[in-house]
Amino acid sequence: MIIPDLSLQTIQTTLKKELNRIESERWKEIEMFLDYYENIETEKYIRPFFDSETLSSIPLFTQSIVRRFCKASSLVYGKSDDIERHADEKYLELTKGLNHKCRQLEELNFLLGNMAFRTRYNPRKEKLQWDLVPFFHAYFVDGMQDEPKAIMYPIQRSGYGKLEKELYAFWSVGEDGEQGYHFLIDSNGKIYSINEGNINPYKNSAGESILPFTFTRRQPRVRDFFGGNASDIIQASQQLDLAMTELALAVRMGATGGVKWISGLDVNPSEPIKIGVDKVLVLPSDTQFNMTAPSGGLKEIIDTTKFFIESVASNNHLNISFADVGNSAISGEALKILNIESIEQREASVEDTWRSFEQERFDVDRAVLMQDANIKIAEDYYVDFPEMSFPISELDELQVLEKKKSMGIITQKEILLHYNPDMDEAELDSKLGEIKEERSQEATATAPQQPQGSLVERLINA
Repeated sequence: MIIPDLSLQTIQTTLKKELNRIESERWKEIEMFLDYYENIETEKYIRPFFDSETLSSIPLFTQSIVRRFCKASSLVYGKSDDIERHADEKYLELTKGLNHKCRQLEELNFLLGNMAFRTRYNPRKEKLQWDLVPFFHAYFVDGMQDEPKAIMYPIQRSGYGKLEKELYAFWSVGEDGEQGYHFLIDSNGKIYSINEGNINPYKNSAGESILPFTFTRRQPRVRDFFGGNASDIIQASQQLDLAMTELALAVRMGATGGVKWISGLDVNPSEPIKIGVDKVLVLPSDTQFNMTAPSGGLKEIIDTTKFFIESVASNNHLNISFADVGNSAISGEALKILNIESIEQREASVEDTWRSFEQERFDVDRAVLMQDANIKIAEDYYVDFPEMSFPISELDELQVLEKKKSMGIITQKEILLHYNPDMDEAELDSKLGEIKEERSQEATATAPQQPQGSLVERLINA
């Protein structure tokens, strides 16, 4: 949302108008997406597609594929232990647990399209912590929608329904002589002070007011700040639930003989004819009773469902094939070729989103530590994102290591550490000594023996 300026009067006026429509369609969509991600009461989204009679015959069939899609598509922090952050040792000590939060952030950013990531200092644990903020309104000045100048998000809400008093947190930066603000505001527009003067206390190293948030986008901005989300995966999940429910209904109908029908008989709707395995059905003459099997084939439903899921997976650079279940394993190089789109997408994601996110969050982390803990962190910061790796055979792995050793890229000690990462320096030296001794003995045992009294011996003994 565009806001003319960041004065307190303008902010109050803007927020009062905004609070009247705070439950926007985007927030309702986010609510639904998170329901599917967490697999919570998703049957409510397909129930309207079935009548009450059908729902009394079979339970709705739902299964979660959304979180698996999100995990499979989040390729940067999936193996976050391989990510190397080069920074002040004090900072690395204060940020333990960051990788876990980044994995969650990447998944939700893929799902929702945008996320806000708040940095806070926990004085009790003496470490930094981070909050995932999926619901938020961003405010911009002068139509520049690259970087929010203010944010408002709920800290107390109840889904689609209104609480008696919903509370929202508001943060803004300071510009054009105005200070940055921070306060709470309820759904009636009443402001609650957090600190004296409702001041946002956080500043960067240049002394400029900043938000204690880092913002991420799934894709680079084209028009709006809020980019595209994983709506196709949500739709695929809904279609899968519908198809599986229909499949269960078809199986039940087929197991019970199909659709039962009677002709030539007036039936009182208030007194339906009851049939069953323990009942005898007596009908007047010239009356027909029959059963019709479902016309659709179960195989067609299953194949169509598989095709739909595979199409959505392909659209998200994922290689999924139901037919591959049970097939023999393929080599790491073959896997790399099959997943070339995922590799390219990961590289683009690192450069478009996550490298800048790491730097921006680091700057916010430093500001929070300075303000809340009086801890000064050096500015030097770099993150090494490793390349994607695929499983290879033990023989291929040994050949790769041997090649690296012959080229002088790694040492014998590093090879040992590769297979025994828990070995300390003394154990490594001992193991290398054993290997050297063993090779020396083997060389001696296989060396050609000179004949007695040879010229060499005579020369030596002379």
